[in-house]
Amino acid sequence: MPLEPAHSRYRFFRQFFLQYYAELCDFAQRFLQDPDEVEDLVQGAFVRAWEREIDWDDTERARLYLYRSVRNAALNYLAHQKMKRRRLEQFHEQAARWSPSPEQAVQAAELTAAIERALAQLPETRRTIFLLSRYHGLSYREIAEVMGISVKTVETQMGRALRFLSQYLHPLT
Repeated sequence: MPLEPAHSRYRFFRQFFLQYYAELCDFAQRFLQDPDEVEDLVQGAFVRAWEREIDWDDTERARLYLYRSVRNAALNYLAHQKMKRRRLEQFHEQAARWSPSPEQAVQAAELTAAIERALAQLPETRRTIFLLSRYHGLSYREIAEVMGISVKTVETQMGRALRFLSQYLHPLT
C-alpha cells in the first residue's frame, strides 16, 4: 500500500526536523544570545519551510533553505532590536530633557483626575465609544462593528461626548 503524499511529506519533515533542529539552533546562536529567541527563530524557519511546501526529499536544498531562513530571520531580529534600542534611547533622551516642575506635575495630575471624573459622568455607551476611539485608536467603523450600532450613531455619540468634555473641562484649561 503506497504512502499518501501528505503522510510521506510529514514523515520527511519530521525526520529533517529531528536531524537538523539542534544544528540550526547552534547556527542561530552565533547571532543571538537568548536561547528562547534562538528556538523561536529556528521553529519559525521550519514553519515557513512547511508552509512553502519545501521538497524534503532534496535534503541539501531543504537544508540550505533552512540555513538561509534562520540567518535572514536572525539578521532581521537583530535589526529590529537595534531599532527598538535606538527608539528607547531617544525616548530616554527626550524624557530627560522634559522634566516637569512640581507645579506642572500637580496640574497634570489634576487634569487627569478631572478627565476621569468627566468620563465617569458620560452615559455608558457614550463613554465606551469615546474610550474605544481615543484610548484604543479604533475607527468609527470599527467601533460600530464592535458595538453593533451604526457609524452615524458612533459619530453622534462621539460629538456629544466631546462637547460635554469640552464644557466640563473648560474651567480647568
